[in-house]
This record gives sequence, structure tokens and C-alpha cells, in this order.
Amino acid sequence: LDSKAVITWQSYDKSIRDFKLYMKIIDFTKTEIIAKNDTLVSNIPQVSQINSHIANFTDGSYIIAWQGKNKSIVGYSIYIQKFDSSGQMLQETKIIKSSSLINYINPKVSTFLDSSYIITWYGNENGKNKLYAKKYYVDGQSEEFLLDDNCTNSNQLNQNILTFSDGSYLIYWQKRDNHYRKSKVIFKKYDTDGTEQFIYEEDSSD
Repeated sequence: LDSKAVITWQSYDKSIRDFKLYMKIIDFTKTEIIAKNDTLVSNIPQVSQINSHIANFTDGSYIIAWQGKNKSIVGYSIYIQKFDSSGQMLQETKIIKSSSLINYINPKVSTFLDSSYIITWYGNENGKNKLYAKKYYVDGQSEEFLLDDNCTNSNQLNQNILTFSDGSYLIYWQKRDNHYRKSKVIFKKYDTDGTEQFIYEEDSSD
């Protein structure tokens, strides 16, 4: 907002032999970088921080989601961190989804006009990718749900989110069969309280 942009990237750290996640604020009106130094998105002790995704709120604050691996946990977990418009942390880093055995990866985050937000990710469980979403409401309540309960014979991946001014949202993703030979693009529209409004499927050619 206001001709400013926040960028994130992962950088290899030789001391831990893995990746850390950094961010920087750029002010295009002054043609200079506001954050003079590269800033760590989170200081929690993780072995790996990768695959970040960012979304902004109407007041200029923003939220970053990523997948990270803790030293004591085998699988990747989903993390989020909120910042104000100047890049100061607004809360402690939150773990959205975690497991000692399952990799939860590829988070996507999107915001609403009322400052609520929604996060999606998928996890490989019993050899299948299951796609999850979790919406955080303004009052602090949250709701997590599976995008497709019937994923026994398919894999869910490559998801994206669109949010609308009335609080409704659309999530679309790729659904592949067990052999990755056939795929569809699935579109699901939800109203503001998470009630499914419609679903549409489109065959996809690879």
C-alpha cells in the first residue's frame, strides 16, 4: 500500500546448513529501501524456513506464511507472522499446523477487508496430498477444514485463494489421480461464515 512493497526470500545459512527466511520493505516513492538491513521473518529456532507467501491488510499491516522445520520435528509445519506497516512484529510467531511425521507444505494466505484472513496448505498423509484451509476471524476464533473429504484416490495441490469485498472467498486447486495421469481444476466458493456456495470442476490437460 501507499507505493510500498514487502518482499520475502529464503537464503541458505551455512551455519545451520539450511534456509532462513528474510524480508525487506521497499518504498518506491523515495526510490530507496526503507529496511536498510535484511530482516529475519522469525527468530524461532528452525532448521529450515522456505516457501513463503505474503498478504496485506487495508491498514498497511501484513502477514507472512511459510513452511518450517523445527530441529525436534521430522516433518514441515505451517507458520505465520503478522507485522505492522513499518515491519514491526505484531505478535509471536504462530504454528498453524504441525506433526512429527507429516510434511505440511505450500502455504497460501489471503486477507479480508475486516482484517480476518485465511490460510491454505497441503500435507502428505498416507501417500496422498490433502488440502486444508483455516480461517481466522476478527474475534480471534478460527475454523479449520478439508477442501476435499473424498481424496482417497487423488492428490490435492497447487492451490490459490481469491477473497471478495463481501467476505466470501474462492479457493481453487489441482486434483490429480493416483498415477498423476489425469487432473482437474477444482473451484469452491464459500460465503463469509464458511458455508460452501458452489463447486465447479474443469478437466485440465497436462
